[in-house]
Amino acid sequence: MFLPFFQTLREEGVPVSVREFLSFLEAMAANLVIYDPEGFYHLARTVMVKDERHIDRFDRAFAHPGAWRV
Repeated sequence: MFLPFFQTLREEGVPVSVREFLSFLEAMAANLVIYDPEGFYHLARTVMVKDERHIDRFDRAFAHPGAWRV
């Protein structure tokens, strides 16, 4: 379900690893964020952005139409 988001992050130049993506999926499966776009944003950014230089790229990927919305 979040694979398009992962792909969009990589296309935007965010060096997110498969391990980081799996950690994000584990956090989602643990219901750390439910029905909260802002919480989703902060959880995803915390788990998948390891360098502040990539926050702008993350924001572009997050804003990309259809990247994470289901």
